[in-house]
Formats: sequence, C-alpha cells, structure tokens
Amino acid sequence: MPDSVITFEQELNASVQVGDMVYRCTTSSVSDFDNADDVSVTQVGLITAVDFAAKSIDVAKADSVVIGDTDFIFFSKDNRVNNSGLIGYYGLVRFENNDSGAKGDDKPEMFATSCDVFESSK
Repeated sequence: MPDSVITFEQELNASVQVGDMVYRCTTSSVSDFDNADDVSVTQVGLITAVDFAAKSIDVAKADSVVIGDTDFIFFSKDNRVNNSGLIGYYGLVRFENNDSGAKGDDKPEMFATSCDVFESSK
C-alpha cells in the first residue's frame, strides 16, 4: 500500500495518532448542512505519520481508494491498544456535599450518579 498525505483545513483531532485506521464517507451540501450521499463507509488505510503543525496525516492506503474534496474523513483506534476505564477488582467512592441549601430550610440533594461496570479479567 502506498503512502498518501491527507491535508485538512481545520485543526486535527488531538487524539489522532500513528496506528489509527482512517475511513471516508462521501457527502454533499444541502442548505448549509453536509449530508452523507450513501451510508457506505470505506476504509482508507492506516495512519503512518501525523503532523499537527501542517494539519496533515500520512496514510498507507489501498490503490483503489480515492478521497474527494467533500468526503468526510474520520478515524478509529485499535481497541486492543487504546482501551479506557478503570481496571481492577473493586472501587471505593465517597460523596460529600457541604452545601447548606439555597434558603437554609432546603436540604442539599444529589439527583443522579452513575457507574460503569465491565469485566476486566477472567
């Protein structure tokens, strides 16, 4: 696969890095909005270099992939390397609220909290 340089007008996403996979989707403008012409997403190739100053990325892409001026370009990360979240067996959380309330008679309340749980090992 030959390397191809893709240069952008806007700043690159701060999380783009070498090893990310690049994809494209054809778009067209309708009433100042960009709409996808087709729902098919085409894999362009693997990012081999990133230049934030020049707003460009080098991509090892297939010969048959053509990128148009109005194509929407995006990337995804390899989830085997770039995973997120806590890893461990348990977590401990302590909530504190030292707000006395708006009128003094009101009791401070917490309306919502959430937790993300997933299996990290077997």
